[in-house]
Amino acid sequence: MNHTNRSCPTCHSNNSNLIKKINFSLFEGHPMQGGYDLVQCQDCSFIYADTKVTQAELDDYYSNLSKYESKEISTGGGYNEYDRNRLVDTAQYISSRFNNKELAIADVGCAIGGLLEQLRNEGFNNITGIDPSISCVNITKN
Repeated sequence: MNHTNRSCPTCHSNNSNLIKKINFSLFEGHPMQGGYDLVQCQDCSFIYADTKVTQAELDDYYSNLSKYESKEISTGGGYNEYDRNRLVDTAQYISSRFNNKELAIADVGCAIGGLLEQLRNEGFNNITGIDPSISCVNITKN
């Protein structure tokens, strides 16, 4: 299947296969309204979201409408018991699979760094968080 909405972010190929259509309910005005296709590049195997949403629209969303900075409504920071337990369980699972605590780990879409904190608690030191929200990045740094 050839997707033309977005070329592969890694190799710029337009040769990709559909893995799954991702649909979810979002508030009015959200740039990902209607979902997106999860695809795999047939040239380099990278998996990415194929969407018509522009980078400018995503930048605007993460600058002005992102919920991940909020302690009241977000997930990913471990501010409520369910979320904290989920992050602890995830970090413990990763730790049980990898004995090398110097392993480089990148949390892409780290929000406010809750998983990074739990990975550090498990003894991992070579960890990096990446998030498109500048507010989330600043909270994670602190």
